[in-house]
Amino acid sequence: MNRYVESPKDSCPQCGQIVSTVLTGRDRNRGVSDVLFEYLWCGACGSLTLANVPADLERYYPPGPYGLPAADALLDLLADEEYKVGLLAARVLKGGSLLEVGPGAGAFALAAKRFGYKVTVVEMDADTCVHIEDVVGVPAIRSSDPASAITELHQPLGAIAMWHALEHIPEPRRALEAAAHSLVSGGTLLLSTPNPEAAQLRLLRSRWVHLDAPRHLHLLSLRLVTQ
Repeated sequence: MNRYVESPKDSCPQCGQIVSTVLTGRDRNRGVSDVLFEYLWCGACGSLTLANVPADLERYYPPGPYGLPAADALLDLLADEEYKVGLLAARVLKGGSLLEVGPGAGAFALAAKRFGYKVTVVEMDADTCVHIEDVVGVPAIRSSDPASAITELHQPLGAIAMWHALEHIPEPRRALEAAAHSLVSGGTLLLSTPNPEAAQLRLLRSRWVHLDAPRHLHLLSLRLVTQ
């Protein structure tokens, strides 16, 4: 991606090295506004960072795709979560403690609960927290600071899941560090997040669906996540 660099801009929030403007794009996925968003590329660690985070970021999470299904509809989504629970079951015994950051509608949390895990979630949206507790039936911690929420649990966890949540967190490295310190020895971090070094991004640039400006604040490379 270095061939797209235009000019030095600022320092990388992940590693402190110089970053450069690499691409600009609008909210193509939801079309909330026509604001032009700027992403900065760090050649040292491979991360992408949104430079101009909107002050009204919550407005860019409209209802609809982020709706909260009723219990029957949620059950219909469980099949799609079975492979994820299978990944977990291969590492963490049934009945272990699991914390999910950013549960969405709660399908994975429900699938893990039905499999026997002791599930808790961390979620910033108040309505989603109510949904998770009333419909999914697991405790929900309302917080916009996952790192602090994880630390303040004061308990070792068998597993922590972040399914496409890390890129929405203002301080993703801090969240990863909190997760690492809160896992029991041999615990498992289940993580999925867009790869800023993907060939699709090099080809599609601002049209890459996983850029998802401005909701995706930081895209971390595999080498950065695994350091």
